[in-house]
Amino acid sequence: LRHFRGRPLTVEDAWLIMEGHWASDNCSWRPVLGQNPAYDYFPCQFNSWYRDPQGDRGWYDPVFKVVTLDGSEVWRQRHYRVLLGDVPGSFLLTTEDNGISLKEHWRIVDVDDDFAWAVLHYAGAAPAVGQSYAGSLLVSRDGRVPVEAPRARLRAAFERAGVAAFELYAIGQDEATHECCGG
Repeated sequence: LRHFRGRPLTVEDAWLIMEGHWASDNCSWRPVLGQNPAYDYFPCQFNSWYRDPQGDRGWYDPVFKVVTLDGSEVWRQRHYRVLLGDVPGSFLLTTEDNGISLKEHWRIVDVDDDFAWAVLHYAGAAPAVGQSYAGSLLVSRDGRVPVEAPRARLRAAFERAGVAAFELYAIGQDEATHECCGG
């Protein structure tokens, strides 16, 4: 994404986009469609992005439900450190997942001017175990496809991320709530 609301994208714009609905909902975005079954499959996701008031870094806290092999449901959360990437709209993330260090590069592909939806892309690696991964998300405020979503624009955004429409699948977002979004 190089332009937002008719002008060149700035770092401030990029943070506002990633923070999405954080100021009003304590949850930035809820995924609607995802590409990567290993990372995007989990139902009831709440993705929160927020800045550290002390500087240019921030945090990303995804909260999601895991359905275990025996059918029980448990909530999980990750806490990523977020640094600015090399251009506005790109971010570098790091976290630990069960003792494995993860490094990810996220970028904003497209976003509605009024934050009804956004398309995000990520690529990451767990170097210690030789694993790499990538994915793309359509996110919205409530985890549903916005009624006014411009299908051609969304398709073009995913194509710019290297994702074909047939690679996307719906992420189950029921009426569940979680502490990050009001309990």
